[in-house]
Amino acid sequence: MQVLSARLYSFKDKEIKDQLESDRFFKEPKSGDNLGYENLEGVFTSKAGEHCIVYGAPNSGKTSFVYNVAVNQAKDGLKYLIWGPEEFSPQHIYKKLAYIYAGKHYEQLDDTEQQEVENFLQNHFHVLDTPRLGVTWKLLKDGIEGLNISYDAIIFDHLMMIEPETDLPHEQNVRALMSNVIDFCKLNQVFIWLINHTIKPQQYIDSKSHFSYIPPQDPSQMAHGQMWYRLCFNCIEIYRPTQKVYNSKAGEVWVNVRKVKNPDVGREKPIGSIRLLYNVDRHQYVEDNSIEDEDKYS
Repeated sequence: MQVLSARLYSFKDKEIKDQLESDRFFKEPKSGDNLGYENLEGVFTSKAGEHCIVYGAPNSGKTSFVYNVAVNQAKDGLKYLIWGPEEFSPQHIYKKLAYIYAGKHYEQLDDTEQQEVENFLQNHFHVLDTPRLGVTWKLLKDGIEGLNISYDAIIFDHLMMIEPETDLPHEQNVRALMSNVIDFCKLNQVFIWLINHTIKPQQYIDSKSHFSYIPPQDPSQMAHGQMWYRLCFNCIEIYRPTQKVYNSKAGEVWVNVRKVKNPDVGREKPIGSIRLLYNVDRHQYVEDNSIEDEDKYS
């Protein structure tokens, strides 16, 4: 017989009081690790013990954004574990990271640059390779826990590559997976980026320009339904606006923070949007130093 494992708290429990007194002593909420983009950090930071779903339409730059953040944080000393079964190979992932760090293709690095990149990637990144199909959360978790390495954050690219454990209805499987991710983050005090894509987005026709475009995606349009959004703690959309419709700059990318469950992660406000520019030649996102109005994309 299955027994519910639960704990009842009261306000005066020592664990609760100690944490509240600690917060009051330091006078301000404890935000997380910097992401490398000052304006974004006013809205969201990656806090150990939590997770974030990064979603968007295909080819919107989700993985590139997360990899840029990972490189920025690695420069500050954080260590990353990457599970990317959608990529061709671990070498492909390392080449992407090297490109972001150095600003040019790995093959174009001279000997000195190559040694610098090698040392950086060796010290801050590990890539976990698994079969492309048939990986459940239990297998993935067991594999990670069996690694004899230290890490501060994990990237799962992408969420839909984690297969259901059972033949339960989809909503129950999503609930189980998100519960497992939440427990894993808390137990190991790591941050997990969960990359997800949307279902086939609907195109619209702008009434003025008659130009066909894909609008920003609602979180409920994530692949396999809105359950991911309802159960996750933090949610960010990556969106490349259409220049003719939104009068945006070439290479402009919107980072729309759609959900923040813990308001302590942001330094200034709990939700919003920023604008980044994507440098194709260097494979890097750079800050445009201006925060977009939230109603511009709502």
